[in-house]
Amino acid sequence: MQKGRHNFVTSQSEMQLFLAILFNSGYAPLPRRRLYWEPLPDVQNTAMSKAITRNRFAELMANVHVANNDSLPPDDRMAKVRPLFTALNSKFVTHFPRHQHLSIDESMVPYYGKHGAKQFIRGKPIRFGYKVWSINSSLGYCVQLDPYQGAGTSIPELGLGGSVVVKLASVLPLDNYVLYFDNFFTSLRLLHHLSVNGVKATGTVRANRIEDCPVMTVDQIKKLPRGTSDHRIDSVSNILVARWHDNSVVTLASNCHGDEPTGTVKQWSSAEKRRVELVQPYLIGEYNKYMGGVD
Repeated sequence: MQKGRHNFVTSQSEMQLFLAILFNSGYAPLPRRRLYWEPLPDVQNTAMSKAITRNRFAELMANVHVANNDSLPPDDRMAKVRPLFTALNSKFVTHFPRHQHLSIDESMVPYYGKHGAKQFIRGKPIRFGYKVWSINSSLGYCVQLDPYQGAGTSIPELGLGGSVVVKLASVLPLDNYVLYFDNFFTSLRLLHHLSVNGVKATGTVRANRIEDCPVMTVDQIKKLPRGTSDHRIDSVSNILVARWHDNSVVTLASNCHGDEPTGTVKQWSSAEKRRVELVQPYLIGEYNKYMGGVD
């Protein structure tokens, strides 16, 4: 009606069919939506074409909304789809199977049009699109989504990455979780903030975010054999910072995992042209095991 189509009507069953077709197009994608109705054996989808006409589906597509365009919040760039994210997040938490190990990372939704929240990230498989913060279980279950709509922090002392972690973790049902995230999010201040609130976490951390921790420098540990590690523990906050020499030098920080018990891992050696066994600190093994949930 807002578009002047006062005679347009639909029903609940037709909208359910509309959503079913959208889901189907997600796992049977074609270059253009109209191809699903083309009478060609390599592209036609009989289930879609017999369920609804092409023009009717296009009419539904042109009119469907999840928010009222006449009353959109002016400070929310994702206001048109915010009710959809809110509904999804509510269901995600309701049916959360309560895995202990959760990872937080960004995910890209491809989009090539014009929008104030569209991002460009060089070197990524999806370079153009919407960035979505996500917290997932180690098995891939999505617990919460939050679309990124521009720079801004809810907790200035933690920065953007730390604010994202705190916001996503705040909706979790009460339980004994361990969070994992990469160096975009990790800082010692964030780990201290999570410790105060009873949340365990481990993450890779940038060299300039370990403050005055006297752990061996990157240049120092590079000169030592692969598998060498060094760590320090803050006696007040009980936060551990560890560096490990693998193909490159990796720095991690944790408020729950320690350096021991150490394990072993087989890595490829370019010098010896074979896989060699390296000693690996415990927190690095745990991070590698549980970090891939969002991917």
